Amino acid sequence: MLTTKDPELASRARLLRNHAIVSEGWDKFGNLGYVYDVVDIGLKYDLNELNAAFAIGQLEKNEQFIERRLEIADIYNRELASCPHVSTPIKKT
Repeated sequence: MLTTKDPELASRARLLRNHAIVSEGWDKFGNLGYVYDVVDIGLKYDLNELNAAFAIGQLEKNEQFIERRLEIADIYNRELASCPHVSTPIKKT
């Protein structure tokens, strides 16, 4: 699953999600037209119903996950602050 506000990245993801195939289109049965071109390396990225349901449940808890990760990062920053030769990643705000 991918979410983005970047239109260029979204366009690239749409291309790669189905073997990077560019064609006249698909018929009503999901069959690829006779003339098509493969413009990059891609895969068939399908999500089955179980994985989709799990992903929706995880997205609902996303804010909790982010808060917990920030708490853990603060612990690392505090505990490693006095260690020479150790630097932690800079936190973006």
